[in-house]
Amino acid sequence: MRYNGLSVAVTLLLYLITGGESGVVVSGGEVVPDRTGFQVLRLQGLDDQHVERALQLADEYELTDWQELNRPQRYVDVMVHPELKERFSRAVSEAGIETSVMIEDVEDIIKRHATREKRSTDDKYDYEEFNSFDDVEKELQKIAKDYSDIARLDIMGTTHEGRNMYALRVTNDIGPKLKKPIVLIDAGIHAREWVSVSTIMYIINQVVRNPNDDTLTKAFLDSYDFVFMPVLNPDGYAYTWSHDRLWRKNRAPNKHSRCVGVDLNRNWDFKWGGRGTSGNACDIDFRGYSAFSEKETIAVRDWVEKEKSKIVLYINFHAYGQLWMTPYGYSTDKPVMRRK
Repeated sequence: MRYNGLSVAVTLLLYLITGGESGVVVSGGEVVPDRTGFQVLRLQGLDDQHVERALQLADEYELTDWQELNRPQRYVDVMVHPELKERFSRAVSEAGIETSVMIEDVEDIIKRHATREKRSTDDKYDYEEFNSFDDVEKELQKIAKDYSDIARLDIMGTTHEGRNMYALRVTNDIGPKLKKPIVLIDAGIHAREWVSVSTIMYIINQVVRNPNDDTLTKAFLDSYDFVFMPVLNPDGYAYTWSHDRLWRKNRAPNKHSRCVGVDLNRNWDFKWGGRGTSGNACDIDFRGYSAFSEKETIAVRDWVEKEKSKIVLYINFHAYGQLWMTPYGYSTDKPVMRRK
């Protein structure tokens, strides 16, 4: 992200580059964005043509920082700069697309939902609040220690900034190796989707605290090895706490660009580089210069390759749209196996 400077010349230049987002400088010279007056609008289409036109208009006005599509319900949500709202709303109306305000002021929402980064005085993880990466890390370590008879914490890789990537194994009769069919669940690949991390941590907590009290839970733990990867993008997640709440990518530098980060969810090798990705390092959905270019996706790939013969279910938690999505994301066609 690039932001307004002090002089008129720098302000104008940065406005032309970035669309006018402002902010305040924090330690290290980076900028915390100020999105006062930014609104999130829902563009509701009547048919698929309206949806495509809504996406086209969002791209024309460079509304990419927050652009979420729900194709089954035919709507697109976009975040609009206050100076663009009138012109953009007029263009949408002329296209016959209905508009409603989902968030009146994005900055107000961010400030009202700001949460503490330090652990509470009683040093307990708060399952009713969002928690920083450091808190998540400490809680995972605590779970592995307190429930060592059913839980084991492994480090499957490290990020560009040196944070650990964790895989928590939960099963009855746990041992050093995975022997049962594997249920793999991950979250947090998009940094700003905090609730995905909270969801997976809540599931872990419910499973390890009462593994034998619930008949169904005990049956699952007897039959399967559950593997939880709660934060696939630790650097990006930490950055949403310290700098930019809406940051989505990781924090690795990109060669030949001043823009940082890769959309890890666009960095897998299958159908890499297709529709819904960008080759521009400054874009929010930048796929990277090649598949598996990032430490995070490499770590997951290597773990899955090692255990893939035993994986029977893989669930990936995201945090927008209230959708249950099945393969494949690149196409609306049903997989061959499903058609059979």
